[in-house]
Amino acid sequence: MLNFSIMASKGGATRTSTSNATQKRTRLRGTPAFSQPRKAGVRLFGSGGVGAMFSRRFDKDLFALAIPALGSSVMEPMLALADTLFVSLLGSIQLASLAPCSSVFSVIAGLSYAALTTATSVILCNSIAAGKHENTKAVIRTATVAALAVGAGLTLYLSIGTESILSTLGASTTIMPHSVAYLRWRAFGIPFYFLSLISAGIFCALKDTKKVFLGSLAA
Repeated sequence: MLNFSIMASKGGATRTSTSNATQKRTRLRGTPAFSQPRKAGVRLFGSGGVGAMFSRRFDKDLFALAIPALGSSVMEPMLALADTLFVSLLGSIQLASLAPCSSVFSVIAGLSYAALTTATSVILCNSIAAGKHENTKAVIRTATVAALAVGAGLTLYLSIGTESILSTLGASTTIMPHSVAYLRWRAFGIPFYFLSLISAGIFCALKDTKKVFLGSLAA
């Protein structure tokens, strides 16, 4: 009888401890540590919707920088299109002579944008973030001098080696005189074009892409 009482008491204590442990685990599952992790990212639908995404200050700053920068990028193809439109009014031979010259300047524009605008913007952003104002002024001076020097050298090279460059691109003797004249005249604008790329990199680093867009629009 005594043994039965002891076993019964032990069984009750075991059930009680098991029940307490179960309740404790149930309570812990409701805490943040045991809750399901939320997926990172922007929720486009549901509560808030797309309007909530655009209402954030970070998104407003991002679009304020991105939209004028996108407009500045579109300006260069638009200028080339306008140039092609006006040259086409002169005749088919003049329009054909524009093709190899456009290829030359497309290569120059693609390489110079990465080398001047992107590099200037990144280096200047690092200087501003570090609070090195003297270094910031030095970066601007160095980038400006480099743009003018490289642009002047490239202008001289295109003016001297115009015929050899166009022959490499496959220009025929029919369009060669017109292509040479067009390439030489347009080459004089390369230093100023490089200077505009440096200015774009500086204003992008200062988070003022509107001035870049207005400068491209004025051009």
